[in-house]
Amino acid sequence: MSEYYNINGMKLRVSDHEPNTALNGSSDMYIWTQDACGNKLSIGGQIYRLIEKHDLQLSDFEKVIKEFADKDEECSYMLVELK
Repeated sequence: MSEYYNINGMKLRVSDHEPNTALNGSSDMYIWTQDACGNKLSIGGQIYRLIEKHDLQLSDFEKVIKEFADKDEECSYMLVELK
């Protein structure tokens, strides 16, 4: 499963597997839903790191947060913070 988003002109890829850059090209930012062993990763925690790294705002990720709020506890807290 891979989802792609446009965040302030940058391509964000949210996926559970390594990218096939030959098929879809590369992205500017990546979020992984699970690690190599299949353990669930915090999407919200990764969003916070991307905000710091790229000098973005939480509101820039609103669509991503809304789509993963049911699956990720930290995203559900972020959704409350956005309101």
